[in-house]
Amino acid sequence: SISLSLYSHSRADDLTISDYQIMADHIAKRLLTALPNQPSSALSEPSSSNGACVDPKPSSDKIQNLEKWCDDLECLLLTTGGKKFRDDPTMTSSTMKEAAYKLHASILAEVATAPSPLDNGSWEDDAAADKATGYAADSFSAGGSANTAMDLYLLASILRATGLFMRWYSQVLQSPGASIKSPSDLSENPMTRLKFKSMVLLYAKILDMEMTPPTAASPDVPRFASICLFRATYGDDAMSTTARRLFVDSLDGCSYLMRALLKGGQPVPRLFSIVRNVHHLVSACPESIPRMERALKAPTIECNDGENTQQCGLSEVLITTLAWAFRSEPPFPGVTSADRRSDLVLEILRALYALDTSDPSKSSRPSNDTMAQIAIILCELLRFPNADERVYQIKLAVVALLLNAPKEYSEYLVTNGGIQPLVDIMAYQTSLVVVERTGSSADDAAAVV
Repeated sequence: SISLSLYSHSRADDLTISDYQIMADHIAKRLLTALPNQPSSALSEPSSSNGACVDPKPSSDKIQNLEKWCDDLECLLLTTGGKKFRDDPTMTSSTMKEAAYKLHASILAEVATAPSPLDNGSWEDDAAADKATGYAADSFSAGGSANTAMDLYLLASILRATGLFMRWYSQVLQSPGASIKSPSDLSENPMTRLKFKSMVLLYAKILDMEMTPPTAASPDVPRFASICLFRATYGDDAMSTTARRLFVDSLDGCSYLMRALLKGGQPVPRLFSIVRNVHHLVSACPESIPRMERALKAPTIECNDGENTQQCGLSEVLITTLAWAFRSEPPFPGVTSADRRSDLVLEILRALYALDTSDPSKSSRPSNDTMAQIAIILCELLRFPNADERVYQIKLAVVALLLNAPKEYSEYLVTNGGIQPLVDIMAYQTSLVVVERTGSSADDAAAVV
């Protein structure tokens, strides 16, 4: 069989449409082989297309095969350069749709705590699958079906595969300008079932629920659910836009996300993924901001700043998380690539820029104390050394935030040592852009800004 590694050594420009067709089909077939066969409770009828028998307790080898598929696809996504063959109908194969169906059924089989009540449901029937997904989401609870280490590892692997499969399709195969003009167009998209409203809410519910205390040895199921939520709602295509709108307009979508954001003791990679979802929704769907604000106030969450107790808004939660991220031990930004705190800090700064607290039409303006805390934090970040590339990218994000800062911030910059770092950044950027001119004119302009 064709190995994905064959393509990892090829330049994207060397691959033809035929190569991508073969690759897409091979990826889907390998995924079908790696996924466990599902019991009939996943839907009321199992798939008849592959003649699979029930495999209620997958072995560790099955999980390893699925993880190997995920590792190979991640490598492929990094090496193909994101080349797209857009508007080519031959890129969507029946094998890819079958793989998406099996991913969907695999998730339901792991999270459903009772058999689906569907009568005469069909593997090919999207309406029946949507109903089964809603039932699984309603019946899902911590300690239900995923109550052993093997179940948790399998669910984590299936969710990881689902996120990567959606990412592969959107980055390489999908036309971002394709519109959905009829129900048949929707049914032909292999990602449809993975982006149901019921499915997006299921991702969010898994993210919100702590099924096991996070340890170094346990799989981080909520993190992979967060990645699936991001991949299902990210993009300008009609299906992702619809999934995003339905998630925001739902009664519980933003509530699930905000509860996940507020949890303490979370692994940094999971928290980074949650903040990335918040950043994306703030940027692509500004109407989500008041919904997230209301979700934070609904449980009467309070922030204690040492003297005063007040309700938290989205800005306050992000600022509190930001302060913890770079003030926690070991000293920021850490010495290994496994330390994701710098990624978290950068994502929070970008989310704050998208939130634009200076614009009251987009979000509620933070209190004066919070605005002062933001100014002090930005000055602290500016004073970090420039030697680490991760820190320098954070500093550039700080500069972007300061472009829209209130005029009172000039005093904070003067009194908290923020002027000299800004001058150093300007000198370096000027040298890089004007003298060395490492990029195109567009890159140069972006770097100056």
